Amino acid sequence: MPALRLLNTESQDKADYLHNQLTTDINVPSTYWECAESYLKGVGIYDVFLIEEQDFRNYKIFLHEPGSFTKKQVFERTGFLRNLQKALIRNEYKELLDEIERCNTVQERLKGNVRNFLIRQGIHHVREIDYRTRELYESELRRTKTFSKSLEYLKTLDRIKQFDIRKEMETLSFSRWVLALNIGSSVYGWNPLYQASVATVIGVGVKSCTCS
Repeated sequence: MPALRLLNTESQDKADYLHNQLTTDINVPSTYWECAESYLKGVGIYDVFLIEEQDFRNYKIFLHEPGSFTKKQVFERTGFLRNLQKALIRNEYKELLDEIERCNTVQERLKGNVRNFLIRQGIHHVREIDYRTRELYESELRRTKTFSKSLEYLKTLDRIKQFDIRKEMETLSFSRWVLALNIGSSVYGWNPLYQASVATVIGVGVKSCTCS
């Protein structure tokens, strides 16, 4: 297939995917999703899951600029897009949301940033978080947050992961967790912090762990 044709096909696939997301609820007035579709395509966003807070704000400005919508209409259209994203996330990432919600070792106000990052990475369960995920999150935080905030959010990710490990350990035998601990680095790419939390709970020393 010629490169140009392949590119056009991929572009159409992305556009179709976005369109299908926006028209999930057939009872929504077409003007709501048509406005959203026009804006999102214009800024190169083809997945509702990837819309960030600044995108919502820019969309509101976009609707205000032509002067063709009242404040109420702008509110309705931005509300549609926000509510759609929430509904899609609840449907697609219910297990992840529940797992994060069950973690009682971190402050609620810090969970949102971690949750949004994991969803953008397409992660559906806390167990899927590995050291590479942590590195990506740390890199993003360094670009967007102050040093103190970055550290706070990164610790939140670690504690959510550690909480999940402890919960899993409650359902597995001692011998299986010793094995998981020994092969964890090569198979899962765990952060030493995650390995240490396992070792602490089951009382096994980890010679390779260097975390403080």
